[in-house]
Amino acid sequence: MNKVTGQIHDFYERNKSLILMNHKFMDVVFKNNKKLTALVLGIILGKKDIDIAEVNTEETLPNLNYHSIALDIYALDGITSEYNMEIQNKNKGAEEKRARYHSSLLDANMLEKGMDFDNLRDNYVIFITEGDYFKQGKPIYRINRKIEETGEEFNDGEHIIYVNGSDQNNNTELGRLMHDFHTADPNEMNYEEVAEAVRYYKETEEGQKIMRDVFEEVRIEGLEEGKAEGREEGIEQTKTDLAVKAISMGKMTLKEISDFFELPMSTVKKLAEAKAG
Repeated sequence: MNKVTGQIHDFYERNKSLILMNHKFMDVVFKNNKKLTALVLGIILGKKDIDIAEVNTEETLPNLNYHSIALDIYALDGITSEYNMEIQNKNKGAEEKRARYHSSLLDANMLEKGMDFDNLRDNYVIFITEGDYFKQGKPIYRINRKIEETGEEFNDGEHIIYVNGSDQNNNTELGRLMHDFHTADPNEMNYEEVAEAVRYYKETEEGQKIMRDVFEEVRIEGLEEGKAEGREEGIEQTKTDLAVKAISMGKMTLKEISDFFELPMSTVKKLAEAKAG
């Protein structure tokens, strides 16, 4: 097998193995796919009449002078609600305060200047997590505000939902959907809408061309990140080498070396001990 043939084979194998819990693949599959988005939101929210007017992936919500965010999936039903779905394979990134921030920026970008607060749509922030984030054995966790003194709901229209991706109970719609999110082969999926969308990017010439571009984009991003990490490692190594030289000269105290080269005191002490030994 020559190099070019090997690369083609590698692409097909990697592409075949992708699942929707890979957020990059999810972004591609859901992009502009209103039908699929309506199905998934309908199952998660228990609503069968969601009519999606718009769906975008990797959409940036700006926050001038502060921290902006890029949404995995943003959807709008055109009337009452906005939706943000996020894939989280690690607990870091699914923190409660991140959910709060996503919800706040959805609101902040919803009203144009001069519009009344009554024009705020409901917003739904949905984290689909690889494991059971709250570790309570539930397939889904719905977070809504309540008035503590009365127990009544505080209907501000904000909804945060965590979906337990590890619960793949074949007896429930949500469990079957989570199975599909973790399945690479579209022929083994429960929902034809999901299988059809995934199959397009794995088995058609047009979809595979898009995925080749995605793989190339990811490869370049990885190279750039590697270069940045390499530069950081190089700087740290240079600082360490200079610190060792300063220790050898004996003209600076360990504290002065730590401060001057911005190295932890524990690191400088270890370097000194190694030099003495």
